[in-house]
Amino acid sequence: MITIGIIAIAFLCCLYCKYDSLKTAIDCIDAAADFLAGTKRIIAVPGLFFLLSIISVLIWIGSMMAVVSMGHIEVNENVIQGKNLIMNE
Repeated sequence: MITIGIIAIAFLCCLYCKYDSLKTAIDCIDAAADFLAGTKRIIAVPGLFFLLSIISVLIWIGSMMAVVSMGHIEVNENVIQGKNLIMNE
């Protein structure tokens, strides 16, 4: 009980010494809350970003599945842009 009392007194001393900083922090949080209450559409920005990120990841996964499903790709040096190249020796 004595230890908890000493810790409580130390905590109260910290609060007393830093009251101005604490008051500034509370005012800042209050201003942020007022801003969010005034502009509710800003709350949707993280949700929209998450949705767009999920869509881009799904498109990337689909693209990677398409590339992997192609199998082994061989390079044919006798074909240039879909046309057969016949070498005269």
